[in-house]
Amino acid sequence: MRRHRPLVAAHTLVLLAGLSGCLAAPGEIDDERTPPAATRGAPAILETASGISEDDFLQDETKSPTLAAPRGFGTITGRLPGTSTVVPGVRLRAHSVRVTIRDGFARTEIEEELANDTPTALEGRYVFPLPPDASLSRLALWVGDELVEGEMVERNRAARIFQGIVDDTVRPRDPALLEWTQNSSFSLKIFPMPARGSRKVILAYDEVLPVTKGALRYTYPLSLGEDRAVRMDSFRIHVTVEDAGGAAAEAKVLGHVASLRTEAGRLEADFQAESFVPNADFVLEFPRPQTEILPVAVESGGEGRGYFAVRVPVPTAPEASSIEPRNEKVLVLDASHGVTREGLSAEITVAETMLRRLQEGERFAVLLCDSACVSYPERGLTAKSDTSVAEAFRFLHERAPQGASDLASALVSAISRIETQGRGQVVYLGDGAPSAGELKVDSIAARVRPVLSDKQAELRLVGAGPSIDELVLGGLAEELSASYERLAAGSGSLAQRALVLAKGLDVPLLMNARLTLPAGFVDVFPRKLPAVRAGEEMVLVGRLSGAPSAESATVELSGEFDGMHVLEARTLSFSAAPGADRKVIARRWATERISELGRRADDDAAKETVALSQQYHVQSRLTSLLVLENDRMFAAFGIPRTQGKNGLSSEVETGLGHLRAPSDPIGDSFGTGGLDLSGVGEGGGGTGQGFGTGHGRLGAMPDGIGMGSHASRSVPSVRMGSTTVSGRMPPEVIQRIVRQNFGRFRLCYENGLRSNPTLAGRVAARFVIGRDGSVVSVANGGSDLPNADVVACVIRAFQGLSFPQPEGGTITVVYPILFSPDGGGARSSHPWRLSRHWRGSSWIGKADEAWRSAGKDTLDKLEKSSLESPESRRAREAWVTGLLARGRFEEALREASKYVELDPDRARAHELLAEAAAALGEENITLVALDTQVELDPSNASAHKRAARAFEASGDERRACAHFRSYAELRPLDQDGAYEALRCRARVLGERDAVLVTIAAQKNLTKSLMSLRDALEKGETPAYAAGDPGGERISAKLTCAESVEGCPRVVVIDPAGRVTTPIVPGTGRSGASWVTANASSGTYRVLVTGGLSTARGELVVRLDDTIKKFEVRGGEGARTAAVISSGE
Repeated sequence: MRRHRPLVAAHTLVLLAGLSGCLAAPGEIDDERTPPAATRGAPAILETASGISEDDFLQDETKSPTLAAPRGFGTITGRLPGTSTVVPGVRLRAHSVRVTIRDGFARTEIEEELANDTPTALEGRYVFPLPPDASLSRLALWVGDELVEGEMVERNRAARIFQGIVDDTVRPRDPALLEWTQNSSFSLKIFPMPARGSRKVILAYDEVLPVTKGALRYTYPLSLGEDRAVRMDSFRIHVTVEDAGGAAAEAKVLGHVASLRTEAGRLEADFQAESFVPNADFVLEFPRPQTEILPVAVESGGEGRGYFAVRVPVPTAPEASSIEPRNEKVLVLDASHGVTREGLSAEITVAETMLRRLQEGERFAVLLCDSACVSYPERGLTAKSDTSVAEAFRFLHERAPQGASDLASALVSAISRIETQGRGQVVYLGDGAPSAGELKVDSIAARVRPVLSDKQAELRLVGAGPSIDELVLGGLAEELSASYERLAAGSGSLAQRALVLAKGLDVPLLMNARLTLPAGFVDVFPRKLPAVRAGEEMVLVGRLSGAPSAESATVELSGEFDGMHVLEARTLSFSAAPGADRKVIARRWATERISELGRRADDDAAKETVALSQQYHVQSRLTSLLVLENDRMFAAFGIPRTQGKNGLSSEVETGLGHLRAPSDPIGDSFGTGGLDLSGVGEGGGGTGQGFGTGHGRLGAMPDGIGMGSHASRSVPSVRMGSTTVSGRMPPEVIQRIVRQNFGRFRLCYENGLRSNPTLAGRVAARFVIGRDGSVVSVANGGSDLPNADVVACVIRAFQGLSFPQPEGGTITVVYPILFSPDGGGARSSHPWRLSRHWRGSSWIGKADEAWRSAGKDTLDKLEKSSLESPESRRAREAWVTGLLARGRFEEALREASKYVELDPDRARAHELLAEAAAALGEENITLVALDTQVELDPSNASAHKRAARAFEASGDERRACAHFRSYAELRPLDQDGAYEALRCRARVLGERDAVLVTIAAQKNLTKSLMSLRDALEKGETPAYAAGDPGGERISAKLTCAESVEGCPRVVVIDPAGRVTTPIVPGTGRSGASWVTANASSGTYRVLVTGGLSTARGELVVRLDDTIKKFEVRGGEGARTAAVISSGE
């Protein structure tokens, strides 16, 4: 089934360019379990709806005109503290780079100065890509005249600490946070950026430089493309090559006019510019001296255990005439949403170059893959001819990137096309970031290895796209004895690089490589050698069990070139490591070990990752670099000081003396925003040093946005009750941190006021603070507020809080919060309320279309707010949701499509598009949007389950299976998930035997797996069974007779405007013909959509024990069939 993703129109990009810097900085999300999406897409809209961070997306950081992996300076924005409002006015004032290179290792240190040109203090945000193998190890922030070094902190905890400080707008302090986002992209946050002032920050990373044709190449990424160029007031880069030797005279700088000079074997390069707009990367290239003796860099590590690094060249292959050509070639291109249009275009350029170089007699196939694959030819291989190549070119250009990426199935599908053992060559082009199917290196390799071994095919992985997941691609290369290289690793234009890669297919790979190392070389990485081309080099890092036993030793490298065994021995010589004081090799070894651990999903691997990251001070995907204002503040949060000369002793750090809360009262400057369905956001005035600016969160039916209004109408009251603390932590510390987050609790309460304007009472949260300062458990501690949803919402809000690390174990707290609607005064009426509010009764009735013309004034206000704030995500989402709530589906689809064009990496945008399209029966658009939503949040198990159910309802079992497999991997203890993943592998993917082996390996078989085993042994492959709609309060089921074609779909619109259909499942259960919902107070609309006008069916609607049946028919658009009133 072909699916099309909307493209960004040219006029839209022109409009966005006019926003003059109002582009939201990607990078972070509120759900700590979910990493942000990869760097991709077009410029983004700026704010967020309640419960969704403005940063759960990432932008396409670059659009390089020459290379397929766009890179560059990234995106710089500002955010109003305590809100999600992103504003223009933050720029890059100065950018100074100092690089030191020795023995092929480069240390890059960057000093950034970010300026805030606005009259308001802001939180600065900078999202940028780094070289995929870069190892970040330093973040330092200038606080006044002092440079404060950052510490490595567990990722989620660091984010909580930083956000808690920023949200405490009454007492702004000076944190900075550098965290991994996804693949090779990072996010830097600095707070505060003073009004009309600037802040300086230093960060540093190490990398191993690649060798290309005997030359070392250092690249500092600058190019973004003309449409995303970043202007710097001042730019400078200084590079020192400490061991250039006689090769210094042959050095050259590409991309910029730089000065080069040599002195005593050192090479120095300088480039500087004012008012600089980069249009190319800074590249320094110099020959690497060739020697028969391989130098080993050695670094001391204490306790007699040092570290070493050595580059080992791959021997020359035998004569080409003795190696049979691999004349069956399969190219598989990642066509998922994450690669972007530019990335896919670059992949296609490479693929076309490879196809042009095919020889007569060779056969080929081309696959484009997202959560499933399409191919040319549809089956098998086709012989190379002018006609077949032209057809393949046409096929490649028919698709736009869309949906999720099932990397494992893409590779299996491609390898399965090979027809002759030992004669196949498979080339993968993509970012290597799986978002469907198997998600970890080990599980992907386990699926691919059997078919790769059976076909004896050669697998070559090429990393392409705006941000590459080198952990996955590098890991697969080692596990599968495949080769791996980056598309952007070489020089020249994209066409030149594509030609180099195409020619490289003719160079044989050394496979099944083995190393024999001297005694004492232990814990060596890579553990398993990937396949490598003749003439390349492998960089080995490892540990020494003692001092080298001799001044020289020998290393042996053996392997096979197409079955022909080769062995080469080289002499080693030992020397001091590059910059031994910097511990470059130790950090590189730790980085390799952390990458190895990242292929596993168990708790032990996560714990060791964090420990290594902190011990060696290298950033990982589970840690972040955090800077706090001073040593006292580090101590207050229980973070040991390991960096800088002013670190405190551990005795001081763990004391409670610095945990005392400030004596001055803390006012609430958060404002009364966040009303969701309840309307106008009031600006909070704040007290003390508060910024006095609130920002109302718009929901589905708001009136507008209030900014610092000091609440002209009466506002809800949120007050603290008497707190009980059991453990060694001052109560005032806990109270202060909870008060800083009262805005979260107010959001929950305001939602409850929508259905009951007089709602009042107490919510008591009983929570436990763990040893790391996080909330490890929270429960209802005795609440009397008469709204279970509000109580649950408030209780959940405590889960994201972060406290100082307690002394002597855990802390148990009971914290009551008192809510009243107006602080004692009468609550004003709100024009946002629904035209009719049902109380005290529940019923089902036949409905007409009159409801669609209601609420014109509210819709006008929503539309006006969206037009007046084109950069506001929240206003745009409120406008689309308001249209859906009133049945204006055509308008909702139009506006949601615009939203996706403007912000293609916004998960909520795709969800709104799916809902609007589903209401109109546009199934293809709906399913692509849901698939893409998962691509943007691949670790969200619930999203995978929802997508799987949607694809099952549509009849697309292959894509459903991709998401069932992801869900099972993310929720390994869910028995139903395990069953569905194995069932669909046997039924859809034809892996019956492998599934039976997996079941046989299970120690404690569940009944469902035993029934699956029995069915498979009988030759049966069970279909997906959704069950029936029983057990839910509300359900709607639409069925037609078996002989009827074009049966319509059922659609349910809940009181909040959320759309539920079989292909847009809600939180309740669903099947191909029915949906369910958990009833809350309000009006539900039941509609039928699509289908042939001749199709007739029966709609059965149930509310508790009340059941009504309606005769319906198909037709264009959505027609209202029934209304459900759910009373309180």
